[in-house]
Amino acid sequence: MDRSEGSMLGNGEERPKNGLDVPKPVVARTSPCSSPYFKKLPPLSPRSLKMIDPNYNYTEFTYPKELTSSSESAYSSYDSEYSTTPGEGQSAFDFGRKASTSSNAEDIDFFLQVVGVFREYTSDQIDALEGKMKENQGQLETLQRNLKLIENEADQQEKQLKRDVAHSISMLHRRQSDLCDKLKIRNQKRIGDHKEQMEVCRRNLKLISGVLSFAKRLRSESEESLRENAVRELKQRLTMACELQTPDLPTACNTDARIPLNSVERFIEQIDFSIEAESSPLYPVILAAHPDDEISSNCVVVRWHYRQLKSGSYELKWWYLKRGIAVENFKDGILEKQHTVTDLPWNSKIFFKVRFCGDSTENWSEVGCFTTSPAPAKFSFDMSTAHSKLQLSSDANTVFYPGEQNCASSSPKSPSRFTFALNVLGNISFFSGRHYWEVAVNRDGWAVGVASRNIARNSWLGSNEVSWILHYNAAKFEYKVRSGGEAFVVTPKLSDPRQFLKRVGVFLDYDAGIIRFTDCKNEEILYTYTVEYFSDPLCAAVNPFYHGGGLTLLSGLRIPKYLL
Repeated sequence: MDRSEGSMLGNGEERPKNGLDVPKPVVARTSPCSSPYFKKLPPLSPRSLKMIDPNYNYTEFTYPKELTSSSESAYSSYDSEYSTTPGEGQSAFDFGRKASTSSNAEDIDFFLQVVGVFREYTSDQIDALEGKMKENQGQLETLQRNLKLIENEADQQEKQLKRDVAHSISMLHRRQSDLCDKLKIRNQKRIGDHKEQMEVCRRNLKLISGVLSFAKRLRSESEESLRENAVRELKQRLTMACELQTPDLPTACNTDARIPLNSVERFIEQIDFSIEAESSPLYPVILAAHPDDEISSNCVVVRWHYRQLKSGSYELKWWYLKRGIAVENFKDGILEKQHTVTDLPWNSKIFFKVRFCGDSTENWSEVGCFTTSPAPAKFSFDMSTAHSKLQLSSDANTVFYPGEQNCASSSPKSPSRFTFALNVLGNISFFSGRHYWEVAVNRDGWAVGVASRNIARNSWLGSNEVSWILHYNAAKFEYKVRSGGEAFVVTPKLSDPRQFLKRVGVFLDYDAGIIRFTDCKNEEILYTYTVEYFSDPLCAAVNPFYHGGGLTLLSGLRIPKYLL
């Protein structure tokens, strides 16, 4: 036989290319006779088993012992009813069985029993599928809850990142202010040294010039007119001129007033998230708070970390001492990992602890302690900045225009006074933090707001980019906010259009770049200015105008809740 490549075998199959007779792999096959449901059917003869599954080795098939004894005698009679070839008048359905009434009845009974077993099998499969469906639905709900928790945590992390960056920028601004002051002191000293040496040079020049003139005059005189006293005086002057010391010239250039930007850039590039351990703590961990952003005189924002990804809430407890007695409070049902606690005493230590409440109550966290800020500082108007026509009360909290006949100013002159408009600034400057004050206004017209301490003294408030005011025009019953030369109409929610605001609140968040004007009576935010960042020290600023009505400053107030 030709065994060359591509030759055919006797059964028409192509021989393998390597010329070897490789047997086909045997595929494992599961027979229906091996199913546990099959053994629930009545006993069948080996010939019947052969008809059900021609490939089944029925010689090895055995029924359970309880069925074998009762069925052995039935096999012979049962097989006798079958024939190996179809007879006359038999259809394909009846092939292999002799036509008889008893066999048809047995077929029907057998078919009904098969249907019953099939239904039982189907029910078992349905139960198994329903179980898997419930299991997957439970996993899906768990994943959805975890996803929601992760999304909330991601949102909180983004907000915290913004607060951290804003706090860092605020620290840079404060450091910039400190370095500017330090630089001014250093440069003033250098300038003073130069001026002092220049004054020494001027005195030397004056002395030398006098001696030189005196010597020239003596040189031009005749020998008869020269006197002994004049010669002696010249000698003394020359001795003094020769003994004059030339001042040491200080260094004009100073290149050390530079920030090491390379180091700063490397430090900024190394800023990254603090990756915490994957192992979850057994209890929440209270995080540190930023003093400027999350702690004030009467409230604290408490934040904590907990990597538990199951649904539940948190319970927060806090306490403090008041006149030696512990005052305790709590808040439960907190869904987020932070809570703002208000109505706290100022300049006091507040203690906190938190725990997670889910399917079971977890352990309490370690106690965290925060100290509230001191009471808001009180301040008044700065007389040295007030226009010379303005008059201040004895406590410097009220300013007004007394009239042309009464403004023969007795105020001392000051380069920091406003010279064009009737402006006056507060006597405290703000470099960071959140601050709030109110101004009792009048119906005659006024301007109330915030301005840079370095604002030009010949300008109107609101006419430049370093002042932000709320302006009331009594003639038009109109309120406008002004800054940078732009104005926008503001409409307070007053019951009568002819009414007017009696007290205006000013809220300043230096680190966030926010200025808000409010109606104190109705607790309404009238307008909000948002600045990228403040670079100058800011202070309160007002203008009572030439209408005679006074403006009274109210400071040392806590920030209202609706502004937090």
